[in-house]
Amino acid sequence: MKPSAMSFFHKLALKADLSAQEDPARWQTLKDFQLNKKCVKSLPVVNDGVERAVKLTQGLNIYRSIGEEQKQNLLLFISIHRAKYQESRKFLLVGDDIPMY
Repeated sequence: MKPSAMSFFHKLALKADLSAQEDPARWQTLKDFQLNKKCVKSLPVVNDGVERAVKLTQGLNIYRSIGEEQKQNLLLFISIHRAKYQESRKFLLVGDDIPMY
């Protein structure tokens, strides 16, 4: 199992060593597997990129004076900025090493 998968199981406090101990064909019959499966299925799944875009667009809609072309240019600028500065969360930008835009 890859380290990222192990980390996922560890963070959720799930038993992660099923693959090493048991034949995958038998996993469905194991209590630990059933508990892991139930836990994982209960997790909400989010498409973070889409949700951010929707929220951003809704936020721009309050500015009725912005024309459609200006709105599209602003969305393009924001998407380019986010691609360039993927780690530009506030706590990372505070200090002497603030990136110049």
